[in-house]
Amino acid sequence: MKTTSTITIINTTTAIVTKKFQKQAMIYGTEEYRMMKAFMIENPNIKIAVRKIKKNSEKETNKNMTYDNMIKYILTRDDAKKLLKEMKMIKEQSTIYPSPYRYVLAWFKQKFENELEESKNMMDQFSKKNKEEDEFDYFFEETSENDTVAYQA
Repeated sequence: MKTTSTITIINTTTAIVTKKFQKQAMIYGTEEYRMMKAFMIENPNIKIAVRKIKKNSEKETNKNMTYDNMIKYILTRDDAKKLLKEMKMIKEQSTIYPSPYRYVLAWFKQKFENELEESKNMMDQFSKKNKEEDEFDYFFEETSENDTVAYQA
């Protein structure tokens, strides 16, 4: 196995390793294990720390914005039938794009841009419920020319 991660000495009392290196160093016989063992023999009083990666707290994520949660949010609206029919059409159109989900997500964000924070909060709640319950599959059924209904399968 080729090792790209190494031990970085910070000062006389501390050295830093990556999380990947640490995991491999815990497996007997690996190159990282031998490297760590030799390092600890040479430096018996040094402490090993795992490098922490800084996360960008400003980064916008689409966590919990799944198709199921989008449908659940739409079902809370007064004009749910119309919106479900529109979503069905958008989903069908999205198949020609390299990332169909991104196309549907862009439509959803544009459609509900004024309520985006509210919808994200609701989707977080939906996801918590989904973890407690079984996942739901939805299918669309046209009940008449103007109506589309989403059903749980």
